[in-house]
Order: sequence, then C-alpha cells, then structure tokens
Amino acid sequence: MRPLDIGVLGRTSVLVDGDEAAIGGPGPRAVLCRLVVSAGLTVPDDELIDAVWPSGPPPSAKVTLQGHIAALRRALEPERAAQHARVLLRGGAGYRLVLDADAVDADRFTALSERGRSELAAARPAEAAHAFEQALALWRGRPYADCVDRGFADGESMRLEQLRVDAEEGRLEAELALGDHVSVAARLAVFTREHPLREHAWTLLATALYRAGRIGDALAALRSARDVLAEELGTDPGPELEALQNAILRQDPRLLAVPERVEVAPPAPGAHPGNLPAALSTLIGRSHELDLIATLIQEHRLVTLTGTGGIGKTRLAVETARRHGGDDGPWLVELAGLHDPTLVADTIAGALSIAANGNPAVLLDALRRRTTLIVLDNCEQIVDGVAEFVTTLLRACPDVRVLATSREVLQVEGERRFEVPPLSAGAAGEAVELFAQRAAAVDPDGAAGLDGARDAVVRLCADLDNLPLAIELAAAQCAVLSVDQLATLAHDRFVVLRGGPRGNRRHATILATVQWSWDLLSDAEKESFTALAIFAGGFDLRAAMLVTRSTDVVAHLDTLTAKSMVTVVGGNPRRYRILETLRRFAERQRTEERTTELRNRHAAWVGELADEAVDALRDARSAQWMARLSAEHANVRAALDHSRDDPAVSLRICAGIYWYWYRTGHTTEGLRYVRPVVEHWLAADDADAAPVRLRIFTTIGLAVLSYLGGDLATVGWALTHLGRLATGADDPVAVAEALTTLAYFEAGGGHVAEAEQHAGAAVQLARDSGATRTEAEALMSLGTAHLRAGDLDRAAAALTASIEAAERSGNAWCRGSSSWLLAKCRVAQGQFGAQVDHLLADALTHVYAEGDRTSWIVKLTTLAYVRFRQGRTQHAAELLAAALHQGELIGYSPVRMDPVDVGRYVGEMTGQPDDVAAARGRTLTHPQIALLVQDMG
Repeated sequence: MRPLDIGVLGRTSVLVDGDEAAIGGPGPRAVLCRLVVSAGLTVPDDELIDAVWPSGPPPSAKVTLQGHIAALRRALEPERAAQHARVLLRGGAGYRLVLDADAVDADRFTALSERGRSELAAARPAEAAHAFEQALALWRGRPYADCVDRGFADGESMRLEQLRVDAEEGRLEAELALGDHVSVAARLAVFTREHPLREHAWTLLATALYRAGRIGDALAALRSARDVLAEELGTDPGPELEALQNAILRQDPRLLAVPERVEVAPPAPGAHPGNLPAALSTLIGRSHELDLIATLIQEHRLVTLTGTGGIGKTRLAVETARRHGGDDGPWLVELAGLHDPTLVADTIAGALSIAANGNPAVLLDALRRRTTLIVLDNCEQIVDGVAEFVTTLLRACPDVRVLATSREVLQVEGERRFEVPPLSAGAAGEAVELFAQRAAAVDPDGAAGLDGARDAVVRLCADLDNLPLAIELAAAQCAVLSVDQLATLAHDRFVVLRGGPRGNRRHATILATVQWSWDLLSDAEKESFTALAIFAGGFDLRAAMLVTRSTDVVAHLDTLTAKSMVTVVGGNPRRYRILETLRRFAERQRTEERTTELRNRHAAWVGELADEAVDALRDARSAQWMARLSAEHANVRAALDHSRDDPAVSLRICAGIYWYWYRTGHTTEGLRYVRPVVEHWLAADDADAAPVRLRIFTTIGLAVLSYLGGDLATVGWALTHLGRLATGADDPVAVAEALTTLAYFEAGGGHVAEAEQHAGAAVQLARDSGATRTEAEALMSLGTAHLRAGDLDRAAAALTASIEAAERSGNAWCRGSSSWLLAKCRVAQGQFGAQVDHLLADALTHVYAEGDRTSWIVKLTTLAYVRFRQGRTQHAAELLAAALHQGELIGYSPVRMDPVDVGRYVGEMTGQPDDVAAARGRTLTHPQIALLVQDMG
C-alpha cells in the first residue's frame, strides 16, 4: 500500500494510506491535475488560475486559488500542518508537487508498459503479458476525465491514450507468442477494426490466423490492411506486411515457430493462476469490510457473505480473493445458473479444470493435495446441496478454504457469517462517491455539475438504501435525467414498493430499483427485454434475433445496455448477459403463455445449434464449436430442463450435444439428460416417429458417457440397444457410426473378430456414402481391433488410412487419436525412431488446441515412454513427471484410461527413476512442456 496514490487514469482520485481522500469539486481537481501534468516542475499562479477558469477568472480568483491549495494540502497530507508541507510546496510565484516515483497511476502505467516492451524484445512473452496486464488494469476511464474541457490536459491525455493502445497491442503480441492463437485472432480482429491504421496489428492478426490454420483468412486480413492503408493514407503496405504475405504464400515453417526457450524461475510446484475475472471498474470504498473479511478468512476455513441481492457480495468476495493471492488460485465458481444440487461438485471441478467425470471422490482427491481458496458465488438457490458438499470438502481437504456468497447462511459446522452492510452514507460517503463515478462514466460532460447537486445525490442514495446495485442502475440514467429528477422519481416509486416481499426492506428496495428502471423503458423495449431474459448465461445478436423474432432487437440492445438492463460481456461476435436479478424480474412480467412461447423458440434455437454441432465437432470447426458450446452451456441446460415433457426436442438436442459432454468430461450432466431420452424412445409406442439417426446418436452418447462414468452395465445395455437400432435403420451414415462404436468397445473387451467385422462394415458404408469423417473413425476402430488381435501390420495400415481420412475431413480428434494408436502400434513393433516421435508430437499439438486435456496427458505419457526407449532418460523423466503431475492436478490418471499399454509404459519408467529430472518435470508449465515435446533430439 502506497502512502500517497494519485489517480488520473479516469476521474481524479487520491488515496492516503489506502483510504479515499475528499479532494473537493472541479476547482481543486483542476489544480491537482495541472500540477500532475507538470511532473514536478513549478506551475505559476497565473497558469493555475487559467486551469481553473479557462474562460476567464473572476475577481476573487487568487483568493479562491489559495482555498483550493489549502483543501488539496488537507487531502494530500491530512496529518501535517500547512507550514510543514512536504508534498504540495510553494516555490517562487507558483506551486509544485513532490511525489514518489510511483505515486501517480499514469507514471506506473508508463513504467509497466515500458517493462512489457522490454520483455517482448527479450523473448519473454509471459513476463511481457503480465506487465501489460498490470499496466492496463490501472485504467478506470478517460485520462484526466475531470479536465476534458480544459486545454492544459489535452496533450497529456492524447499521449496516454496512445500508450494505452500500444499496451493493448503489446499484450496481444505477447499472448500470441504464448500460443493462444484462436483467442488472440478473435481479439485482434476487433482491435484492427478499432485501430485500422496500425500496420503491426494487421501483421499480428494475419500471423494468429495462420497459426490457427486459417490461411485464407490470414491472406484476407492482409488484403484488408492493404485496402485500408490505400484508402485512408494513400500508401502501400510497409515491408513488414509484404514480407508476411510472401511467407504465408510459401507456408514458411518459421511462421509456426515457438519462441526460443528462455530460462526463467520455475513456478512453485502445483502453481495455478486461478480464474478470477479482471476488474472492469474501480471498487469504491469497502476498505474496512475487506480488512475484516481477510482476517476472517485467515481464522476460519468457511466464511459466508450474506445480504440482500445487489448489496455487493460478489464484488467483495472477488476482491477479497484477489488480495488473498497464493500460488494456487484463488478460484471463482459461479453457481447462479445452477438449480440441480447434484451438479455442485461437477461445477466446482469444471471451474478448477479438474476432470472429475461426475465422481466427487476424484475432485476431493485432487484438492486434498492443494492449498487454495475457492469462492462459491450465489449459493442461495441450492443452499442445501452446497452445504452438503462443502461439509465433505472441508473435512477431506485440510488446506482448502471456502468463501461463499449467499442470501442465507449455509449452516455448516465451523462457518463464520459476515453480513455485508450498505455503503456508507452522507455527503462524503461511499454511496455518493459510487454514484458520482458511475454517473461521470455515462455522462462526462455533466460530471462537473454533480458537485453542485451533492445534496440531491445524498437524498437519492438514501432513498436507494445505499445499495450498490440500486445506485449503479440509477447512475446509468444520468444521460437522460437530472439528479433532481432521479431523486423525485425514485422517491415516488419507493413509497409504493417499500416493505415488499417477505418484509425485507432492502429486498423491496432493490426490486423497486429494477421496477423503476423498467418503467423508463418504452413498450417495445420492455417486450424485447422480457424476451431476451429467456436466455440463460448469455447470448449473441443472431440468437437474440432468432428467439425474439424482433426486427428492432439491435436498436433495443443498444438502449437496454445503455440503461444497464443488459450487460455487454465482449467477444466476437459480441455476447450479452442479463443479471440474474433482472432475469427473475423479467419472468414476473410475462404471462404463462408468453413464457411457454419463448421457451419453445429458445429450445428450437438450441436444437439448431445441436444439429450443426453433430458435424462441426468432428470437422475443421471443432475447436471453434467446443468454445461456442462452452459459451452456450447454460442455454443448452435450460432448453433441456424446459423440454422435459417434449421428448422429441430433448432427443434432437442430446443427439448433437453428447460429444461435447464427452470431450469436456460433463459425465453426470450428460447422463442426466441422455438416459431418460433413450429410455423413453425405447418404450414409446410411437418410437418410429423419432428419426432413427437421432436415436442412434443419442444411444452412442449413453454408451460413451456411461463408459466415462464407470457404469459398465449401462455401457453393455446401450450397446445391445445400439445394435438393434443399427439393424433396422435405413440411414447408412448413422449405421456406420453405430457399428464404429460397437467395434471400438468390442475390441477393448477382447471380442476382436466381431470388432473387425463391424468396423469393416462401417468403413464400407462410410465410403459408399462419401462420409469421410465417419470413414476416418471407422478405420480407427478397425485399426484398434487389429491392434488388439496382435496383427500389427494390418493395424498400422488401417490407422494410417484413418489419419489420411481425418486430415481430408478436418476431424482433428480422430487424427490425434489415430496418430496415438499408430504410435503405440510402432512401439509394439519395436520402433522408437523419429516417425513415432513426430506422430506423438503432432497429436499432442492438435489435442491441446482442441481443449482435450485428458487425451493430451495420455499422449504425453506415451511420448515419455518413446523418449525412454530412445535412451533419452532425462527427457523421459521430465515428460512423465509433467504428465502425471498434470493428471493429479485435475484428478485424472492416464493409466486408468489405458491400463494395458500405458500402464506397462509407466511401470517400466518408474522402475528406473531420475528424481532430479522428475522434480524438474513437475514444475513445468505448458509452454515449457511444449518445447520439450518439439525437441526431437
């Protein structure tokens, strides 16, 4: 904590020993900003007067200036008399500031940005990304926001804005070097639209697209750059763009090169960065509460923040966790959209990237070895389920602490409750300061007038019971209403609604705030808002248009976001979200018939996603669609929950989504939906009305998800049913998929003759139908059957053909799996040369990009064995330790997936341990592991 912290990257602020200091209205703020701009030089009185009164000073200007100086001295040095001032000093005919080098946020931002550029130049992208992230986190709004109408700050504001854009570009360049090609490409597309004249950004975009396998899009980006530069500047592209285009056209392998390995201090064993979201706005006040909660977290393993909706529980919890820090986490688990208590463990496992596969024991075993803080947010709707699991978690994992937010306590032994209070009241209170900052953000031109209306703001905040959410919603209306109008309107509405449901006065007030915001909407906006609230977890523009069927939805989204009824959460295309409190309010405004109509449209839209996902998850769009379905996960769940009485809709969705559930390890959730669908259509009198293709896919889903869940009895039952469906089906591709699945499980169970027969038939059906994707997977099953039969030459031939078919169809999952199986085949033949090394390295790269972590760990273990048999024992020990450690951290064992081969590999290697190399391997990050993987010796 700095003794003095001056903020100019947004509205002017002063922190003294961490506490906000009152610096007064526009006059003192202008004086302080003018002195900060001078960077320690003396500013004459006349220049300070010009800064305060740019249109001409009043006769009392000099006297008033002295009053501003006195007020600033009291704020900057509250414990020091004016004659002993050390910060704001008189010199000659003016004043100057004497500050520490890091006292001003703009100076810290500049230093961090320079550090980021230095780290980039030194080929240390991780350090560069961290520096740029820290720099950009300092920004709270427009530089010198209090002085936008005063010319003295214009030059410095423009300089800082330019540096901010440079830092954003630098961060993207660093993240690109770290290998995050798909995400960076999407963000660079937005960046180049916003800053089209930055040539280097265009080269970064094209490079990211190329590395993501989108060569055509990379060349299109370069063409766009050429067109923009010609139209806007009348110039041709520079040498950097020209050189990149030539390199892409000849597919220069150097474009895919990873940065040279740089020795850095290894992270602590088990270190994880956590998943806390970056703060998008400044937390106003709350220093006392943060200190109290931090103390409670140290003394108690479970602390629950309680209070009414909108009082700021989540923000306090996240900020507490951020300050808590630690090498492992902290981790945020959002439970607001969860209504099934049986999914609590799975949701926690997903947030922590632990592959529990629906088994809470795996999650507990992984956490038993970790020291971390977990934030469970919005527990109230499943409080009993959360309480039950937290009790088990705390008993089993002695070094795990939990910070929960809920409208009621969990009632767990050892729990410490903290009731979150409203913001402090009064003219100098936190509530007024929050309103002022948020209002200035939506109406910078009116910010100066807020000081004159401070009494009205105090009354408004009091009417809102000083609740943060209510104040945020009120401040958002400052673009269209004055403070006096807001205060009058708020008072009128709260007289009616105060003392609402359950007699909870604060709850009634937050409902009144939402009702008041609702009343400011037009009828058409209300209709759009209630329709959009049918989405769970978020939505994009296309989904909004399809479900609402409104031609004005774009315009309505603009006004609804401006009025804080809808939140923009970023992405390309942009995604939107409606707060849970507002969604619940919207439900109250709809008739039952309207809700049914919207739910049916929503389910139809999810059904369309599922229809496309069937192919997209197994072709070149796989990575993109895995990310898309992750974003729409809550919508898929909501559609299935609302369609329980419509088995045809449930069948359509499950048939397309099961593969996503399988690859992400959402076993329990997938089975929760798939099993009743399969059972219904098996027993239904009108089963012939359901497309057999969908029934086959859903039954495959039941088999593979049950396999992941360890329910072998259900696997056998599902396979028997699958065989009957395939016999009577007239869809050759669906039959081929069924036979492929049967063959794979038959081979694993030792029934190799049946497996070879079914896989061979599947290959022929797929070829006759031109279904190359299915052909690739059928060949993989055929190769697996030959491998288990001991016919290694035929296995190698089938798997090689599978890889070729997978490449033609863009089936990255099959390509990676067949490459791994072919490598195992070569190992069984006693081959450990470069071909096997390349097969596994290629497979590892592709499965990691696809987000398939469990397959990545198994293949990494296999590569370790190949290096071991090559005599590269140190490499092998490092890779094996890295693989096993990564598996431990997510509760997964590669031996469990493949006990026959991988179990034997691990057994051989652990018989000849290299403790030093193994210790080093356990500390490796993914980029460091990737460097070892690509080291072909």
